[in-house]
Amino acid sequence: MNENLQPDGLDGFKLSSKLNIDYSRGMLNQLLSLNYTKDEYVLFINEPKHMINPVRDIILFDTPFLEFFSKTQWYTIPIVWMPIVFYHLVQTEVGILATLGCVIMGLLFWTLSEYLLHRFFFHGEEIWLPADNKIVFVFHFLVHGIHHAFPQDRYRLVFPILPGILLLTGLYLPILNIITPLWMCAGVKAGVALGYILYDMIHYFIHHSSPKRGYFKFIKMYHMQHHYKNGELGYGVSSKFWDIIFRTELKF
Repeated sequence: MNENLQPDGLDGFKLSSKLNIDYSRGMLNQLLSLNYTKDEYVLFINEPKHMINPVRDIILFDTPFLEFFSKTQWYTIPIVWMPIVFYHLVQTEVGILATLGCVIMGLLFWTLSEYLLHRFFFHGEEIWLPADNKIVFVFHFLVHGIHHAFPQDRYRLVFPILPGILLLTGLYLPILNIITPLWMCAGVKAGVALGYILYDMIHYFIHHSSPKRGYFKFIKMYHMQHHYKNGELGYGVSSKFWDIIFRTELKF
């Protein structure tokens, strides 16, 4: 059913998007076959659908085999990546304090990477998204558009394992080329991998929990403002530090 036919949602919210998506079928084939403009695509992804309809899990592929591998449970992230963190820590071959310093460097490097990726790659609608190319639209949808259109989809909130491998491999390259001496690299890579795990866990937590106080309550409110008020500000997810530095902080 076309969601545009649904009644008003929370606070009278109405969907403006005219994309006639059948949510009982795979979305990717429909996004490749429907006729729509870049502006219509951007409008579609920036309207959270559960403001009208109950939260539900969407279907990406019509083939059950592909659909199964398009989903990622949150707990697979620490299961897969914590052994990588420990592997890097074993490789450091230096004292505890030196290793701790390197890990902190890696964590800081991750927070900057998180901000830059979110701002310039995930939200690259006005930077690298072409005016008319549905294949690129679908790629962007898989990368981040799906999350803004369906922010409560529990199986497509954390990064799938293969893209995560590509992401961290890409982040490791500047570490290997810039940081000397080499004994520091393993500790920094451990910090980057740990930062990635914390980012995915915090992101999942603030979407699927209701913290009552403290830092997590604040960061949930901050991130929800990014989703529901202004997607062009508030690119930090695990913290707003770099939003302050680069003047993209959300005020609420």
